Amino acid sequence: MPRSSSSIQTSLDLWYSARDAIATGQSYAINGRTLSRASLAEVNKTIDRLERELAQAGAADAGASGVFRPAFVGGMGYLPRTRTE
Repeated sequence: MPRSSSSIQTSLDLWYSARDAIATGQSYAINGRTLSRASLAEVNKTIDRLERELAQAGAADAGASGVFRPAFVGGMGYLPRTRTE
């Protein structure tokens, strides 16, 4: 079952916070122990994936509400877009 837009947004907010933490420093020390944060590249990759999921969920929400948007096909004009479920 696909995740809801609000669930995806909650995850995105956490990953944005993780990216902000990484931006302040990749590692830090507490009581002589050094801790390293996650890879910025991996965090950005996860954020990109979640942003795509959120866009798809938004499109699915629009389709579920009965809102249909035409699709423009180059040179052929507008074709009706059908809802897939």
